[in-house]
Amino acid sequence: MELGSKLNWTEEQLREVLKKNPDLKCREHIAQIGEMKGVILKPTIKGGWREDLQRYFRSSWEANYARYLNFIKEPWKYEGKEWEFPVKRGTRFYKCDFYLPTRNEYHEVKGYMDKQSKTKLNRMKKYYPEVKIVLIGADEYKEIAKFKNLVSGWEG
Repeated sequence: MELGSKLNWTEEQLREVLKKNPDLKCREHIAQIGEMKGVILKPTIKGGWREDLQRYFRSSWEANYARYLNFIKEPWKYEGKEWEFPVKRGTRFYKCDFYLPTRNEYHEVKGYMDKQSKTKLNRMKKYYPEVKIVLIGADEYKEIAKFKNLVSGWEG
């Protein structure tokens, strides 16, 4: 069975596929669309299902940021909208980590800025200048982490 060919797998089928392919590259995508609830039970530094948040996050920082937003009672959506850049090569799509509807802002959580991330943000400024993106970098995350003893489920 090819991975992309079937998205309506049962949890048992997904467990079997993951058992045979522990380094499966597609697990994040499948989890995002909700097909793997309960399959990735233990969060990792990178990605995993967070039982307390009832969804998959790509990193513990993103999960902690969601917990922080819940703590301050700020409504949010995770990876909701995707933008396409009118380019022929390189990075053509971007999906921001969080959308805060009461502020009409998008928040991007970044522990470090790699070349592709810089390209995406630069292209957003160029092609979608009306979209407000707030970068939550290492300094901002440290400030948020000061509340970790008050925020339920904080990782790390």
